Amino acid sequence: MATYSMEEAMTKLPEILEKVREGERVILTDNGKEVAEVMPVRSMEQVLQDLEDEGIISPPTEPRRDLSEIFPIAKRPGALARFLESRR
Repeated sequence: MATYSMEEAMTKLPEILEKVREGERVILTDNGKEVAEVMPVRSMEQVLQDLEDEGIISPPTEPRRDLSEIFPIAKRPGALARFLESRR
């Protein structure tokens, strides 16, 4: 992982972006302290896969349920308005 000071980053932005395009992460420092990490954009699928690989999350064990099974939909018109009015 490459590290650049803020001053270097301002003059070497094309070089930094090329490293990022190639998949490398780049650290930016200010007065010797890390302040930012520049990394390639990843899709949500890539992020989830990385989290699974690290053991932070696990894949679902059962198919997704329809939310209407968990939260019944109001049958009477105006239910939301009545609810909001009751909250005042």
